[in-house]
Amino acid sequence: MKRPIPHLSACFIAVALAMTSGCASLPSQPVAESTSEVGTARKATAEIESRFASVASQGTGTIKPKRRTNISFGMFDASSLPPKRVDQLRIHFLPVGTGSCQIVECPGSGALPLLIDCGSKGSAHYDVETTREYLQGIIGDGKVHVVVSHPDDDHVNWIHKVITPEQVRSLWVGDDYVNYKEPFLAWVTDIMDMPAGDRGTVYDTLGVNWSNNGEAVADLACGVADTYVLGVNNGTTSNAKSLMLAIQFGAFSATFTGDATGASEAAAITNYPDALESTVLAASHHGAETENSNSQEWADATRPAYVVYSAGSHANFRHPRCSAVATYRGAGELRQVGQHQLQCGEANGWKQMKTSLSEYSTNSSGLIVITAGKSSSNVSIYCGKGNCE
Repeated sequence: MKRPIPHLSACFIAVALAMTSGCASLPSQPVAESTSEVGTARKATAEIESRFASVASQGTGTIKPKRRTNISFGMFDASSLPPKRVDQLRIHFLPVGTGSCQIVECPGSGALPLLIDCGSKGSAHYDVETTREYLQGIIGDGKVHVVVSHPDDDHVNWIHKVITPEQVRSLWVGDDYVNYKEPFLAWVTDIMDMPAGDRGTVYDTLGVNWSNNGEAVADLACGVADTYVLGVNNGTTSNAKSLMLAIQFGAFSATFTGDATGASEAAAITNYPDALESTVLAASHHGAETENSNSQEWADATRPAYVVYSAGSHANFRHPRCSAVATYRGAGELRQVGQHQLQCGEANGWKQMKTSLSEYSTNSSGLIVITAGKSSSNVSIYCGKGNCE
């Protein structure tokens, strides 16, 4: 994925009658929408913002940034992590139960962190307040890039509770505003209502299967690491429209998938036919098998050395599915590590197993923190529950 990095300009969408800035185009790329359809979408967006203006005027509450606190989970104390060096990248998979919440500490001096989704439907090891404190301990007094893959509650319903509008440097939104709920929309409106010099840039009009023509996205750079949009707004379902990301740092790469379906994965493979191999893979849709998520084609294309399932103990879902676990094992690239627990779901219930492969679930392992340098072999893992490495 090492390609030139062009500048990606943004389109600011003003709130109600407060539009003061112009609108610059995204890099040219064939998309399915016509100009009239884009105009209609922007009109709909303005209507949604106006609809929630009264809610936004009440604010989203005050969140005071905090320095890192001692946050414990089982045997793990987050303060016991060695300090991240400036030449390292660190990924935190928070144990939010049936949901998804990851934050990446990026390499490079003064690099801003990158938050990818944050929501939960319950059975969480970390509640929303613990999650807020953990994230604020990383962000501190600085800013953060925020990526919202799609509108499902278990990916988005905590974001407005854990990050203030003032902290957002950029916001990237998959799918369409009409599918998002009021608290998130009010939070976005608060971002857009800020003075021009203070507000973050909102990217919310990405086209069908937008991938920036296969180029790294400069405005979403993870410090000195490159960030790629693998695909977004594919298929017909909200899950299929998930914004999929890859971060490339030397020979190390990490891929984040939201609730990607087989259609999303297939589009990403088409967009990046020879560049999807991943050191770390956040499994699609928590390790589901519905809509052909975590397909054999996707496992063969990504060939992850480490796979992480962000999942809870919800009996209706039973994620990750044992079939998905078997698919990634079959790709043949998982590494031998210390023995640890992994729970996966089958049609008639849960299956408990001990594994010595580099496959992890936040439900079984708790907090998962992966630290890496530019080498794909220079990777260390910490878990909230027991042994990881």
